[in-house]
Amino acid sequence: MAFDWRRFAEETRTTVKRTDWTMILAACALAVIGIIFIWGASLRRGPTGWLPLSGYALRQTLWLGIGLLAMATALFVPYRYLARYGYALYIVGVAALVYVLLLGPERNFAHRWIALGPITVQPSEFAKVAFIIALAKFLRYRESYRRWWGLVVPFGMAALLMALIAVEPDLGSALVFVPVVFALLYVAGARKRHLALYAVVPVAIVLLLWLLGVQFLKSYQSDRLLAFLNPEGHARGAGYNLLQSLGAVCSGRFWGTGLGQGTQGQLGFLPNRRTDFIFACIAEEWGFVGVAVILALYVYLLVSAATIARRTRDPFGRLLAVGVMTLLATQALINTGMTVRLGPITGLPLPFVSLGGSSLVANFIGLGILLNVGARPTVILSREDFQ
Repeated sequence: MAFDWRRFAEETRTTVKRTDWTMILAACALAVIGIIFIWGASLRRGPTGWLPLSGYALRQTLWLGIGLLAMATALFVPYRYLARYGYALYIVGVAALVYVLLLGPERNFAHRWIALGPITVQPSEFAKVAFIIALAKFLRYRESYRRWWGLVVPFGMAALLMALIAVEPDLGSALVFVPVVFALLYVAGARKRHLALYAVVPVAIVLLLWLLGVQFLKSYQSDRLLAFLNPEGHARGAGYNLLQSLGAVCSGRFWGTGLGQGTQGQLGFLPNRRTDFIFACIAEEWGFVGVAVILALYVYLLVSAATIARRTRDPFGRLLAVGVMTLLATQALINTGMTVRLGPITGLPLPFVSLGGSSLVANFIGLGILLNVGARPTVILSREDFQ
C-alpha cells in the first residue's frame, strides 16, 4: 500500500494547528535557563573578568537541538502507533539496562551509561518513557487490574526496571517508577484498597528488615538518610552537600546575588551545581524571583498536561498523558525538595534544566508524546474522563 502523502500533509497541518505551543515555549524557557546557569557555573574569575573554561553549556545546547528534533518526531507521528511497539520498547529498555550492568563503562563506581563514540547515553532516562508507553498499552482495555492479583503484572514491570536501575546504582531514578505506576493504575480504574495493599506491604517488609538489622542499602545511601535527619551532625560527611545547598538558597534572598556572583557556587562549596544542585545555584544567584519563575513554568506545564489528560477520551492517550505528567512532576518535586531539606539527597536531575543530554532528550520526547495526545482527538470513547 503506497504512502498517502496528502493525508500525511493534512494531518501535519492539523497537528501544528492544534498543538499547544505555549507548553513548548515553557519547556524551552526552562532549558535555556538551565544552559545559562550551566554556563555560569563553568566560569572562573580571571585577571580581566569572567573567563569560560569549559564547553558544558555548548554541549547542553547541542543536546537541546537533538531534544527538539526528538520532540518533533514524537509529536508528528500519531501516538496510536506507539501502542504497536509498546512492549518492544520496554524490552529494548530492559536489554539496554542489562547491557549497562554487564558491559557499560564504570564512572564514579557506577554503571549507568552506554558509550556511543564521543557521547554517552544513560538508558534509564529513556526506560522511564518506554515504561509509560508499555504500561499504558497493557492497561488501556483490560479489566483484570480491578482485582488485586491483576496488579501483579504492572507492578512486576515496574519492579524489573527498578531493580536493574537500583543495581547500577541509581536509587533515585529507580524510585521514580513508584508514583508513575500508582498514578497510571489509579487513572485506569484500579481499586483504592488494592493500591493501598500494594503500598503498605512493601513498606512493612522494609521496616521489618530494618528492625531485624538486615542491611539492604549501600553505606552512602544510609548516610544520606541520616544526614537528612541531622545534617549538622554529619557536616563533614554526607550532610555537607545539604548544608551547602541550604546556604546557597538562603543567601539568594529576594533578588539573588547575580549571575556568576554566588559565593557557594563560584567558590566551589556547592557540589554538583550543574546537575543535582542547579536549583540551589539558581536560588542563590537569582533569588526568590528566579525560583518563582522556575516553579511557575513547571506549574504551567503540569496544569496544561492535566488539561490534556482530562480532555482526551482515548484510554491509551489518557494514560500516556498522566504517565508523562507524573514523571515530570515527581522528578521536579524530588529535585527541588532535596535542595531545601524536604527530602533526602538523590541523584535525580531537574527536568529540562540540569546538565545531562539523556535526561533532556527523554523529557522532550515525553513532552512530544503529551502534545501528540492533545493534538489528536479520537473517536474512541471511555465512560469517564478519569475512571
